[in-house]
Amino acid sequence: MLGSIFFAFLFASFSRAANVPVKPASPPVVIPSSAPWITVVRPAEGAVLPATAGDFIIGAVSDPQAVLAINGTSVPVASDGAYLAWLPIRPGPFTFDLSLSRPGQKPFTARRQVVVSTPPAPLPESPPSIDPASLSPNRPLGLRAGDWLRLRMKASRHRRAFARIPGGPWLAMQEADPVLGIYETDYLVRPGEDLPPSKIQYRLGNHWWDKTAWSRGTVSFASRTPVIGRVKTADSVLFTQTPAWGNLFYVAPGVALPIWGQDGRRLKLRIDPGFYGWLPASDLEILPSGFPIHRAVTGVITEKAVPAGTEVHIPLRTRVPFQAIESPSGDSLSLILYGAVSHTNWIVYDSSDTFLDSIRFGRESPQGLRLEIKLRAGRSLWGYHAEYSQNGSTLKVLLIRPPSIKGAGSPLAGLRIFLDPGHNPDHPGAIGPLGTREMDVNMAIANAVAKRLTSEGAIPILSRQNAEEEVDLAARPKLAWESRSDAFVSIHNNDMADGENPLASPHGYSIYYYQPGSLPLARAVHSAYETLVPLADEGVRLGNYLVLRPTEMPEILIESAYLILPDQEMDLLSPQFQNLLAKAIVSGLRRYFKTLRPAPSPAGRAPTRMRLTPKPHTAAKKPSAPKRRSSARKPAKHPSLIQRARTRRKTR
Repeated sequence: MLGSIFFAFLFASFSRAANVPVKPASPPVVIPSSAPWITVVRPAEGAVLPATAGDFIIGAVSDPQAVLAINGTSVPVASDGAYLAWLPIRPGPFTFDLSLSRPGQKPFTARRQVVVSTPPAPLPESPPSIDPASLSPNRPLGLRAGDWLRLRMKASRHRRAFARIPGGPWLAMQEADPVLGIYETDYLVRPGEDLPPSKIQYRLGNHWWDKTAWSRGTVSFASRTPVIGRVKTADSVLFTQTPAWGNLFYVAPGVALPIWGQDGRRLKLRIDPGFYGWLPASDLEILPSGFPIHRAVTGVITEKAVPAGTEVHIPLRTRVPFQAIESPSGDSLSLILYGAVSHTNWIVYDSSDTFLDSIRFGRESPQGLRLEIKLRAGRSLWGYHAEYSQNGSTLKVLLIRPPSIKGAGSPLAGLRIFLDPGHNPDHPGAIGPLGTREMDVNMAIANAVAKRLTSEGAIPILSRQNAEEEVDLAARPKLAWESRSDAFVSIHNNDMADGENPLASPHGYSIYYYQPGSLPLARAVHSAYETLVPLADEGVRLGNYLVLRPTEMPEILIESAYLILPDQEMDLLSPQFQNLLAKAIVSGLRRYFKTLRPAPSPAGRAPTRMRLTPKPHTAAKKPSAPKRRSSARKPAKHPSLIQRARTRRKTR
C-alpha cells in the first residue's frame, strides 16, 4: 500500500527537576526452602538461539552445597546459589537437562527447551530450485535516475542465472557466493526512465522453460518532478545515511524536502544536490502536487548575551535542514544551512557580550551555506542548543558557556548533575542469575551517587524518582535540558547477547560518550574507576546511544559491571559495592570539574597592577673608577608619552 501511494504521488508531479531521596534497593534474593529447586533465568523457555557452537545458561539453585550438572557437565555454584555455564548446542530443538543432587538423596531435575537456529546452507543442486524469500526486492522500492538497484537471488549452485525488469532484457547474474549459491547483479536507473511498481523476474538456466520466480516486493522508477514531504512530528527526527543505519543529524519539524526514493517504510529525501537522507514515512506528510520549495535566504543576524551564554538569531525565509559542528578545541561552532543562500548585509553584535567574538560566512557550495561562529580568545563551548523559533523560521542557536566553579571547597558545589538510572519496568534491562533486575540496581547506585553529590553541595536530579516509574527514553535528555543541568550521567550495568561466551575473557566496567565535548568527562570518570573499582577495565568507548546524542552538556553512560555474571551480581547487590561505584562516579565528576576552577594567585602575593606613571629620574653619579662602567641611567632628554599626554590635558 505504501509503495502504491508513494508511486502515485511521485508520478502525480514527481520537566521536571527535584532532589530524589535516597531509597535502599530491594533486589530479589534466593528464598530458602526445604524442598530443592532450580531456576533458569536465561534462556527463556522456547527461545530461539543463534546458530553458534555454544551458548550460556544462568539461574539459581536452592542449595549452594549441592552438585549441579547441566547436560552431564558439572557447573560451579556461587555461595548465594547463582550459576552460569557455557555449554555446546546444536541446531534444531534443543534441551538443557539440569540436575541438583546431594549424597544419599535423589537428584532434583529441571528442563529448559529452546530452538537453535539452523546455519545457512546451499539449496539442493538437483532438481534446480530458487529460494523465493531471497529474491530482491522484498519490499516496495522507489528509485530515480542515478540510483543503483541490487538484484539478488539464492538458488542451486554453479548455474547460469538471469534477472529481468519488466519491459527490459534478461540481465546475467554472477555467482557472488559459490558456497551458498548467491547470485547478484546491479542495474543503474537511467535518466528519463519510468517504471510503475513492478516485480522482478528471475530465471535459473538458459532456456525459457527453466526454473523462474518473481520477487515479492516491487520497484518503481520516476523521472518527473518529485513530490514534497514535510516533517510533521512535534520533535526533531534523525536523518540516516541509509534506510537502516548511519546517523547523519536531526531535522527540525516543518522542514520540507523533495522525496527522492523509497525503501519499504522509509523515504529518501534530497537534502542538497548529491546529498540525501532517510526518514520514516510516518514522520512525513505528503504535500499537494505543485507545492513550491522556497530557497532559504538569511537576513540580519543578531547576537545577544544571555545568562547561559550567547544567543545567535539567524532569520530565514523558510525552514531548512541544518548541521552544527563543534571545533575540536571547542572555540568555535560551524553551522551548515542546507538549501540556503546569504542575503545578510548586517550582523548586529551585543557590545556587552564577552563570550562571542565574531560571526562569518564561509563559502557557499552544493553542501550548503556555512556560518562560522567564533568565541573570544580563551573561551570554550560547554554545549549548544539549536532550534527554530516557535511557528517561525528564525534559527536560534544558544552557545552555552561553562558553569562557574567556586574557587574554594568542592568544585561540584552548586552544580546540577542529572542522574539517569537506566531502564524502566517495561524494559528492565539485564537480568541476573538470581533474577535481579538491572533497573533496580541502577536505581540503587543512582541514589547512592545522589547522596554523595548532596554532601558536596551539588544538586542531583534524577530521571526516575522511584524504581517502578516509567520514563520514556527520549524524554530523559529533555528533562536534563529543561532542568538546566550541567552534566548528564546515565547509570547502567551490562548484559551479553545470546551466543556470546561470558567466560572467554575478563569483563568489567566501560564508559561511553558520543559528542566530542563529552570525552574529557568520560576519561575523568574512567580514571576514577581505574583507581577504585576492582573489576576488569574495558576502557572508554564511543557509543551512539540516544541519551548521548544531545549537545547541551557533557554526557556519559556508565556500564559498571556485568549483572549476568554471578560474582558481579553478588557485588551489585551489596550496598558497600554500590557505594564504591558511587564514590568512583562522584570522584570522576569532581576531578573533571576541578579542571574548570580558576587558578589561585601565588601564596602570599597579591596581584599587582601595571604602573602607568614613570619613575622619577635621579642624577647620575660620576664613576669612582674611570675604567668601570656605570649602571646609572642618564636623565631623559624628552618627556615620556604619558607626561606629554598629561601636559596636553592640563593646557586644554
